[in-house]
Amino acid sequence: MVPDLRAARSPPFGPRSRWPAETAGMTDPGAPYQVLPVSPAEWIQYRDIRLRALAEAPSAFGSSWELERVRPDAAWRERTVASPERQTWSARSSQAWVGLVAAVREEDDQLQLVSMWVDPIWRRRGVARGLIAAVVAWWRPDPGAGLHLWVSSDNVAALACYQAEGFRLTGVRLSLPSDPSRSRVEMRFSEPG
Repeated sequence: MVPDLRAARSPPFGPRSRWPAETAGMTDPGAPYQVLPVSPAEWIQYRDIRLRALAEAPSAFGSSWELERVRPDAAWRERTVASPERQTWSARSSQAWVGLVAAVREEDDQLQLVSMWVDPIWRRRGVARGLIAAVVAWWRPDPGAGLHLWVSSDNVAALACYQAEGFRLTGVRLSLPSDPSRSRVEMRFSEPG
């Protein structure tokens, strides 16, 4: 079944006019969006933007819209619970959630940036930079853990964005879980200087 992107783009929630103070510094003060941690009370908004991302960019993720649309509500709630092993953020304009990213601690104690997505009409506006900054800020107290990500090798815009934010190619290439005929490359964060 092919998802209806028109329905996926309709935000199911109203505008928010105030943003929590703990997000200061994650986004440029004059930016038309804020990057905020996702809370368990926001699991429906999280689910909706995740499904939008999977519908809009199916080959960019290790999962699919078809698999995740039937995920039970409890599983969506669980994904929004912050822990030392996982944190999720969303970028929000005054009217909708416009981006998403998460960081997950792996078995070897490395952190992986995952689930990065920005709504196409919000791309090239600094939203990805704000989302990456949130992940880096969460990782920074534990730099020994290392921070890495995987990105489709043919996603030139994403590769350039990650490189501009301090990620470097490691030389490791694997097949893309959602489309084994395509490849993904690993990038590792390196502090400037």
